[in-house]
Amino acid sequence: MASIQTLRSQKKALRSSILAARKLIPSASVNSQSEHITRSVLQCPEFKESESISCYLSMPGEVDTSAIVDEILRQGKKLFVPRTDSPSNSIEMLRIYDGDDLRSLPSGLWGIREPGPSPLDSGLSLILMPGVAFDRSFCRIGYGKGYYDRFLSSYSSKHGHVSSLLSYLWFLLAVGLALAENVLDFNTIPTGSNDWSVHGIASPAFLADGDTRGESKENDISGNAQDLTAYCIARRPS
Repeated sequence: MASIQTLRSQKKALRSSILAARKLIPSASVNSQSEHITRSVLQCPEFKESESISCYLSMPGEVDTSAIVDEILRQGKKLFVPRTDSPSNSIEMLRIYDGDDLRSLPSGLWGIREPGPSPLDSGLSLILMPGVAFDRSFCRIGYGKGYYDRFLSSYSSKHGHVSSLLSYLWFLLAVGLALAENVLDFNTIPTGSNDWSVHGIASPAFLADGDTRGESKENDISGNAQDLTAYCIARRPS
């Protein structure tokens, strides 16, 4: 197993390479892919059956989540968005009640709109996560601060556990949203003991090669690739 320092160096190099390449993706492609991902997420049963959803507020270069956020509110679901706490390198999930609430948010550390005090008051069903990249083993590399890894660890401790079984929708499912260029091959992302994988990835990458199901058919919760379109969901390896 790689040392902590080696792991950090590997992640830093990979992160820098991907972020540099991401700057070259045309904005038209980002917009088009974001629309496709949005349709896929809104059609998936996990979204439809979830009453309490966390979704990040996107920044330039990421999958645009504005339409997903609007639809969560429109459908009367509970929306929680992350607020960063720089000293502790942690995030809180705080509730947004309506469109006016959303539009009034100030910019936080990363220039992303962040909510004021209104903490998570119930369990989440689904968390839609950003990432610098994901791989086909459902590993994730973020921006290097460990915000989501710490949140998932804390949430797991407070609420029992984070689900690794997709049929258990009353536990939290973690799904990454990714542009096709930011989905890497199997076992590409170096991981350590504190790194959380995701249950699924929503990305057009899985349409490019006809693979909408991840590693194997048994990981397809519906058994119907057409229903999932670009939505890839699989059990996290135990």
